[in-house]
Amino acid sequence: MFKMFKKCLILIITLLLCGCKDITGNFSGGEQTTAPPPNENETYTNYASFVQDEDFLLKSVFIGDSIFRDFADSGVLTTGLVYAINGVKVGEITEKRFPLPSGDGEIDLLTALANEKPENVFILLGTNNAAVYGMNGIEAFTNDYLHLITLIKTYSPQSSITALSITPVNKEREGFDNMLIDAYNNALEAAISELRDEDVRFLCMNSELKNPQGMLKSRYGQSDGIHLTTSAYHAILWLICNSV
Repeated sequence: MFKMFKKCLILIITLLLCGCKDITGNFSGGEQTTAPPPNENETYTNYASFVQDEDFLLKSVFIGDSIFRDFADSGVLTTGLVYAINGVKVGEITEKRFPLPSGDGEIDLLTALANEKPENVFILLGTNNAAVYGMNGIEAFTNDYLHLITLIKTYSPQSSITALSITPVNKEREGFDNMLIDAYNNALEAAISELRDEDVRFLCMNSELKNPQGMLKSRYGQSDGIHLTTSAYHAILWLICNSV
């Protein structure tokens, strides 16, 4: 773990902002739009010096929904290392098929993990569970998440697994807000803590992503309120690197 930390040296954050269109049902990425104006009360870590370490990326796999899909599409991550699909819920991810990096055919997640044997697996899932099922879906969410972790450990037993917290929003709407997201994150953190497995951990990203009002920082959020900018993805990568 420590050698990975040493490889994550410095990050030059670009202020290129990605966007996304209106949301219906499940959340998915989209075309560029305008980000909200900066909030003068927000503070940001100075990522003045980060060099994206190819060795680190080649030994890591990122699993998720449109949040991680945009992570790859923004160019912050190599697309071939990201297994993410728009609108997916936790219990559905192993049923999906993904294009092979070669472009020749498709592969399911568990087979990909068995083949690649990554040192690190990072998961960012749950936005769609929370949006569709609300408070009533928390128990099923955590059960599905723990089942996913068990499957990953079965197919790739040498991997360290990190569950990233569901990212906050900068626009709240009826039935989907940061209080709900926090409830999902708290339940997931508690469930992972109960595993008492040193190779499985929860990484809360709120300290960097949230502003003093408990909302997603303006620089990090697209105008749809849900999806993230390139600046946010650099911040997330920095958090990942500095957590290990």
